Amino acid sequence: MKRTLLIGISAFALLFAAACNDPVGFGPPVDPGNIIDDPDDILDPEDGDNEDDGEEGEEPGDEPGDAPSLPPVDESATNPLPPDFMQLVTVPGGTFMLGQSLSGGGNIPNMHQVTLTTFRIGRYPVTQQQFNEVMGGNPSFATLAERSLQFGETDALQRPVERVRWYDAIVFANRLSMRTAGVDPAYELPNQWPDPTEWSSNPADWGQIPTSNNARWNAVRVRPGSNGYRLPTEAQWEFAAKAGGSAGAFRFSGSNVLADVGWTRSNSGSNAVGRGPRQVGLLTANALGIHDMSGNLWEWVWDWFVQYTDEAKTDPTGGIGTSSRVSRGGSWYETNENLFRNVFRFGANPSTPFANFGFRVARPAP
Repeated sequence: MKRTLLIGISAFALLFAAACNDPVGFGPPVDPGNIIDDPDDILDPEDGDNEDDGEEGEEPGDEPGDAPSLPPVDESATNPLPPDFMQLVTVPGGTFMLGQSLSGGGNIPNMHQVTLTTFRIGRYPVTQQQFNEVMGGNPSFATLAERSLQFGETDALQRPVERVRWYDAIVFANRLSMRTAGVDPAYELPNQWPDPTEWSSNPADWGQIPTSNNARWNAVRVRPGSNGYRLPTEAQWEFAAKAGGSAGAFRFSGSNVLADVGWTRSNSGSNAVGRGPRQVGLLTANALGIHDMSGNLWEWVWDWFVQYTDEAKTDPTGGIGTSSRVSRGGSWYETNENLFRNVFRFGANPSTPFANFGFRVARPAP
């Protein structure tokens, strides 16, 4: 089943996908030459969203891009997670140019100076094992039953979790915080929208995770002073991908040679049946010891997908939007190196689970 194409759709892109006999349900199928700088360039001009419209006579839900429903989780569970459950890397604060492409490729329009305070970010994307432990289920298509171990992999559950919505990621973050000693949940949702009367940080109060764009869930906010797990901001993600300015000016995260640091369509498997995301941490890390920021999976970040403004900022959290959240990094499903650059941006509907989308978590520095 083909998924709605999201950027500057072309007959060539459709023919290429058909020729490869790959499930186009994987997203985002993009025009590889497009450097995204405006939300209008990425949303389907007919329906304005990134959801799966399916095809005439077919029902969405059976393709690899559609995630199964997760079982309910006991939110009162108090069994603590081990201290090393999530491996975090400290990224020292600093100032850099957000959107400035290093060693090749164009800059993102309205690139600008950003100053960040010190923060921590996941050494790896969230794995299938971690997601299953916290959420009580594994929505991924790339299980051992579907994709055999290759390229030095030892455990399929150490592949990054995929087919996760942006909404899934914020629930995961709060549940993870609630099971980690000394950590307060970062996110809170209103009980109703508009005109909320109270806010809650307990996902048990949030209701079912939406399967379409949801205004109440889009109103999620970060609790002031929280030290909890969360999605990195777009600026934090790019600064970490660039190793915080601590190393050379690399186009990708840790190298100018994409195959050294990232899983792509070219090196993640020999054919459509064998390709897929690979166990985290197998390729070269960047100078901060962070893996898989170029390739493997696109990674959800906190920000809405809106065009940059060019004024200098400190610890920005992005502009206001309503339809798409930013993802970064490129994935195993693409080949064009433009998509894997540290600065490349993509926007997608927060309710859509793609088989090449995952995420990593961040936390404030202690």
